[in-house]
Amino acid sequence: MDNLAIKDGINYLNYLVKRGNTILILGMHRSGTSCITKMVGMSGAHMGENMIGGNKWNKKGFWEHTWGWKINKNILENSNGSWENPPSSLQVSWRIRIRMRRFIARLHADGRTAVWKDPRNVLTFPMWRPLVSRYFPVIVFRHPMSVARSLERRNNFKIEKGLGLWNEYNKRILDIADQEDEALFVNFDGGVNHIRSRIRQLSKMVKGLQFNTEAVGFYDEDLRTSDNCTQIPIEDVHNTYTELIERSSKL
Repeated sequence: MDNLAIKDGINYLNYLVKRGNTILILGMHRSGTSCITKMVGMSGAHMGENMIGGNKWNKKGFWEHTWGWKINKNILENSNGSWENPPSSLQVSWRIRIRMRRFIARLHADGRTAVWKDPRNVLTFPMWRPLVSRYFPVIVFRHPMSVARSLERRNNFKIEKGLGLWNEYNKRILDIADQEDEALFVNFDGGVNHIRSRIRQLSKMVKGLQFNTEAVGFYDEDLRTSDNCTQIPIEDVHNTYTELIERSSKL
C-alpha cells in the first residue's frame, strides 16, 4: 500500500469520526446542477480538486470531480449500464469500494463542509449512501421538455428518449428524497428570486455555509438555450414533473 493510500485511509477515518457534511446535488443531466453546485461552493462548501472544465455545452464549467466521475462511470459499466442506460441493479467490487472511500476522504480532507455533484449519483447513490456519514440532498430539476431538447442538441437523442431518461432519473430522485428526513428542491426554471431563496435557505440549514450574494450572480438565464416549457406529451412524465413542482413550492 502506497503512502497516499494510507493517508486517504486515515483521512476517511477522521471523516467518519468528525461526521463532515456533504451537500449532495442530485439532478438529471442538463438540469442546472452545475450552476447550483458552483453557487453552493461560492457560499463556502469545498468543491474538491481536479474539476471537469467547461465546453460549448456547459460554458461555465461542469464542477464535477474527475475522480468521482470516473468511479461512478466504473460502477455503471460494471453493472452493464451507463448514464443513458440506467441499470436495474448495481454491482460494486471491493476495489471500487476502496476507491469510493478514498474519494470521500479527499473531498473532506480539509475538514470543511463539501459539495459534490455528478448526475450519475442519482443512479449510483445506493452504493454511496452507507459510506457517507452525514449528507444533505439538494434536488435540482428542470422542465422535461427543456431537458429533452437539450439532449437532442447535444447527444442527438430523440425527444422520447430524453423524456424517458428525465422520468427515470427524477423518479429515482423522488425515491431518494422519500427516504430522507430533509431534502431541498430547486426548480431551475423558477428564476433568480427562487434560486436565491433556496441558496439562502440551504445556508441556514447546513453548518459550514454562509449565504453569499455574489453567488447568485453566477446564475445566468442566457445560458439556458434549450428552454421549452411546452405541453408534456407523456402522462407519466407530466405526473412526475407535477410532483417536483409541488415539493419545490414548499419551504
